[in-house]
Amino acid sequence: MKRSTFVHSLRVVGMVAGAGLAAQACAFGSPDPSGSNTSPLSKGEGKGTPTATPEESSFHGGLSHEHEFGSGGYGYSYAFNRHHAADRHHAIELAAGASETMEFTWHNAAGLAPPADLWIDSAGRSVLQVSSIDADPFVRSGLEVVQLVADAKYRVVFSRVEDSLEVKVLDDGDHVILRTETEAPAAEVVMPATSWRTAIVADHF
Repeated sequence: MKRSTFVHSLRVVGMVAGAGLAAQACAFGSPDPSGSNTSPLSKGEGKGTPTATPEESSFHGGLSHEHEFGSGGYGYSYAFNRHHAADRHHAIELAAGASETMEFTWHNAAGLAPPADLWIDSAGRSVLQVSSIDADPFVRSGLEVVQLVADAKYRVVFSRVEDSLEVKVLDDGDHVILRTETEAPAAEVVMPATSWRTAIVADHF
């Protein structure tokens, strides 16, 4: 992928993140009380409604790939409320002044791509995600998106700061490429179930 194309794609990712769930709901339609599907992606007229189907990933964001044929139309489901048990978790619980480091590498793997290859949850929301556009990985926190290099080593450093955690992503030259902070003193690093592709090799997993 050309760099200009990738940069444009990252801007789109940032725009989607900034627009939030309301924009996603507008883009994919909403159930009509009459039972018709208002989604511009639906097949046929008045057949089926968009549904949210619990599946494999607890990542709060992104559109899943599943299609449902039950009522004669396609049902598009989001990856919001999914079974957490299938995901793999590593808890980050630090004493005051303590820190913890996790090393990870992203590589282009075969298989179905999840909404995110790795994410960090705290206080009920995702504060950082690692994903990709085709074979080009990136890390995102809010509207900040930073391109990563496939097969390169990165470190996530968690530091307890009073009643929150400072989260920093460093490259192999120890340069901080992204920094964010949680709203709680604990967090979880999450990777999707093994039924998805495994593009991340990380400590603790």
